[in-house]
Amino acid sequence: MKTTRKISIALVVVMLLMMTLAIIPASAATTVAVAGAFNGWSTTANSTSTETNGAYSISIGLSAGTYEFKMVYGGGWYGNGKTYTDTCSNVTVNSNGDNMKLAASKDGTYTFTYTTGKVLTITYTAPSCTNHNYDEYGKCTNDGCNAGHTYTVAGTLGGNGWNVSNKADFMTYDPATGTYTKVYQNVSKGPYSFKCARDSSWDIAYPSSDKNITVDKDGSTVTITLKGTTVSVEIVAPECDHQYSSVTTATCTAAGKTTYTCSVCGDVYTEDTAALGHYYEDGDVSDVMLPQNIQQCISIMLLSGKTHIGTHIILIPMPMQVHGLDIR
Repeated sequence: MKTTRKISIALVVVMLLMMTLAIIPASAATTVAVAGAFNGWSTTANSTSTETNGAYSISIGLSAGTYEFKMVYGGGWYGNGKTYTDTCSNVTVNSNGDNMKLAASKDGTYTFTYTTGKVLTITYTAPSCTNHNYDEYGKCTNDGCNAGHTYTVAGTLGGNGWNVSNKADFMTYDPATGTYTKVYQNVSKGPYSFKCARDSSWDIAYPSSDKNITVDKDGSTVTITLKGTTVSVEIVAPECDHQYSSVTTATCTAAGKTTYTCSVCGDVYTEDTAALGHYYEDGDVSDVMLPQNIQQCISIMLLSGKTHIGTHIILIPMPMQVHGLDIR
């Protein structure tokens, strides 16, 4: 008899519980929604019933702007009247509290994570970048994109020592070729060392050992190029308004070479020079003019007793006696 009574009581309890669950929809207790200006205050457009460790997460793609919103849970509306820029962390919301505001400063995905303890966290995720827009130093400027790298020429060339974060020594980037370049002008002659450091850090730098170069002339232009992991250097000396002096080994009858030397920059070059040929001068010996670089012979026109007009040409090695005249 007692056993039958216990069973009957148990059945009544089970039936009451089933009736209670039927009266209260499951969705009222397990669905969380974000309702706001971005979805017309809909309680279903952005909602979830998926719970993970007591938290419900809803992700919404938004353009930059300011949006009023509330959290909806178990049929109640929750807010706190505060404004959050892009994100917030573990903030408390209250039943029937004032509308909250999300000041979205950039396009992207905003994730609202709500716990049954009435705590809200908002996180931001930048949109994936499919068309990179690189700045002059090699970093993508699209919102939230971290693609690309910067490189700094750190060393003794730029005058800033081995500082890897000095923007004056950043290399410029050409996305068409994937090449980084830095040009230093008016470089003084002397030895220099450097490396190309990535993202203002020594964690990655090229080449692995210091690059050592020597500039031979003041005022030179040094161009450093980085492609992949390869560093190349071009050194161009300044242009000079040359002032050459020359020395030749050619003679009247024999070819030779002429050496030209710039008195300003020291540039030297040589040319093949043909025989210079004889130089003739009418007149007496005292009027003879020797051309530059001709020191081995002289030709004088003489006619019996006259020193200015003649018809005979005589080649005279120097020094030598001519008709009693001593030519030196």
